[in-house]
Amino acid sequence: MKDSKSGLNEKKTMDRRSFFKKMIAGAGLVGVAGSLTGCLRQSPEQTGGQGWLPYQYNVAGNLPAQVRGRVPIDADNPSIVRDDRKCILCGQCLEVCENIESVYGYYNLPVIDETICVNCGQCSMACPSGAISERDDTKKVFEALEDPDKFVLIQTAPATRVALGEEFGLPAGTWVEGKQVAALRRLGFDAVLDTNFSADLTIMEEATELVKRITGEVKKPLPQFTSCSPGWVKFCEYFYPELIPNISTCKSPQQMFGALAKTYYAKKRGIAPESIVSVSVMPCTAKKFEAQRPE
Repeated sequence: MKDSKSGLNEKKTMDRRSFFKKMIAGAGLVGVAGSLTGCLRQSPEQTGGQGWLPYQYNVAGNLPAQVRGRVPIDADNPSIVRDDRKCILCGQCLEVCENIESVYGYYNLPVIDETICVNCGQCSMACPSGAISERDDTKKVFEALEDPDKFVLIQTAPATRVALGEEFGLPAGTWVEGKQVAALRRLGFDAVLDTNFSADLTIMEEATELVKRITGEVKKPLPQFTSCSPGWVKFCEYFYPELIPNISTCKSPQQMFGALAKTYYAKKRGIAPESIVSVSVMPCTAKKFEAQRPE
């Protein structure tokens, strides 16, 4: 690290490109990350500090840490993205992925076809520097809203109505359903609908299926597991494929709503199904993965 420190003292007006050239030449990539974040300092503290909850956004952590690595994220991951310029290799994402979600480290290497990820997004919550974040699909939505030939409807999950207000300075947990609907209409959505409707349908369908399994009318094993969470479904597919027959055959509320929007709703409103663009406001990043599954 000596070369990089002397480089910093040589010229205070040094531009960013020259600075990085000197850093890379003197210390290599890991040295760069270590010197920029203080990660190479020896510290008795655990990574992230004692009892630290790293729920910070778009700011670098300032607690002592050691370079520990990071979870692999595919460039085409539909749920999350990583900004390598912000990553400090602190290992917080590894901690949550391995010790909380039980994903990282629980599969055989080498991974050939795809990077193992259940799209839960918990690594983005644990990231102290804002390097990992939800994939932003708002550009696609605005393009659809600007297309006069599209009927753009949006469904909102109930959890978003008590989470949104905090982002606008309201007390945490404030109920903002009316404000949310009004705002979405002003953005240009042709219809603002409620995921609670298809959640109720999912409950009825799953309950009916369970009764049929118990009575033997449907030859499926027990117990029956819910299919509502795409993260859980993918976790099961990866690590417990023998339990796939135990998962309910029902679509999730999001997917059931999307199917109804282009069938029952389209028929009732007299709208061509191919012109409908169905948008979801969900509290779960795995829903992004679910929406693009080919089946």
